[in-house]
Amino acid sequence: MTVTGADCVRLNELLEKPQIAADIVLFSDDDDWFCPVLLEELEGVPADIGGVTWPSVRYDGAFQLRKDIYCYTNNYAVLAPAHKQPNWVELYAQHGGADACFHKRAVVKTARIGSLLSVTNKHPASTVTIEKTLAKTPGRDGLVEAVEDYVCRGKVNKPGTELQWSMELAAKAVEVFASLKTR
Repeated sequence: MTVTGADCVRLNELLEKPQIAADIVLFSDDDDWFCPVLLEELEGVPADIGGVTWPSVRYDGAFQLRKDIYCYTNNYAVLAPAHKQPNWVELYAQHGGADACFHKRAVVKTARIGSLLSVTNKHPASTVTIEKTLAKTPGRDGLVEAVEDYVCRGKVNKPGTELQWSMELAAKAVEVFASLKTR
């Protein structure tokens, strides 16, 4: 799924030329899903705001809304006022740094919106999931169980109305893991 009106720039390019950034920057990696109309949702943010957060949603076969206000992997955007800071890309590229700048050090003025604009897909092959799985049940059995659990949850759990945009992505992810064969 594509975010309407967005361009993709690699982090190394942005680090080399931070001035190429658009007014709204989202940092993303391989397990992030974004609402196609995310940019439209952010258009009404006042011009003096440098950072925006929204509720974080985690998908592991089921959708889980995180209650706390924190910049997780993909639930924040860096806006033009923040780009004036030296080394702004390094400050905000990782969610921990963004959270420190937004909430702890108040480096920029921020806003919070209530829309569910992104999902992090913690599928059985994601690094964090593998680490937790193998700590609980080492070896092949743990990995097989993680895949089976993800598929089982994914077949019965559907997103609520506000996350309908993610339904196709979730179904495709479950389909990939359901198609795996054990040896």
